[in-house]
Amino acid sequence: MPVEPLEHVHEMPSSLKVAGFLSNPTLNQEYHVDPESNLNEMPVYWSQDKNFFMYREAKHGGWLIGPAESKDAARWGDPTSVASEKPEVPGEWLELDPRGVWECRLIQCQAFMPDLRQPVTPP
Repeated sequence: MPVEPLEHVHEMPSSLKVAGFLSNPTLNQEYHVDPESNLNEMPVYWSQDKNFFMYREAKHGGWLIGPAESKDAARWGDPTSVASEKPEVPGEWLELDPRGVWECRLIQCQAFMPDLRQPVTPP
């Protein structure tokens, strides 16, 4: 299924730095926007190691982090994730631990906006 790039992706954070996951510390890294892709008409962010992607869930609007191989399933409405933001509580996420139990975590997410300033040539 072809996916149209978002028109205003340059107005969104170019990356998100996530920290605070305990059961799966590999989730704690920087995620970079993919300007050519979207899910639920929102940007998709890929982890630096490309093993995880981060996107907004359509029904509740919270962020999800899923393994790279589950992106097609997410596109078709099956939100397979290993971490899920609780949108009603800022900074609170659920993280899937190795036993298959969802654990509550306080997660820090820092957004980095693109630098849209034009270079200035001295007179």
